[in-house]
Amino acid sequence: MKALSIRQPWADLIARGIKDVENRTWSTKVRGIILIHAGKRFDHEGYEWIQGFRPAALKPKDEYDLGGFVGYAVLSDCVTQSESGWFFGPYGYVFGMARSCEFYPCRGQRRFFEVDVVVQICP
Repeated sequence: MKALSIRQPWADLIARGIKDVENRTWSTKVRGIILIHAGKRFDHEGYEWIQGFRPAALKPKDEYDLGGFVGYAVLSDCVTQSESGWFFGPYGYVFGMARSCEFYPCRGQRRFFEVDVVVQICP
């Protein structure tokens, strides 16, 4: 199964179905169910931006898990334009049918990566 590492709080927002577009500088043809991996670094500037855009979506900073899987979502498209308030481009990965799960620690990687261990992470 493929996974994508995303900094917090963005990973949590995707896994909870709040953020529907993940912005990247590179396009992808990957589609289907993607495990959402929370990277080890926290995006403090992003957190401040979200406070002005969707403050109710945020948790306190110390409640975010780092360095493991936090959920999964279906990646249905890669776009260069979107009406979503989360889109900044140049590419947006369109996610839907998201579900958060119990935190499962795991080392992340750059770009999409394969998860070799077969574990029922998210029921």
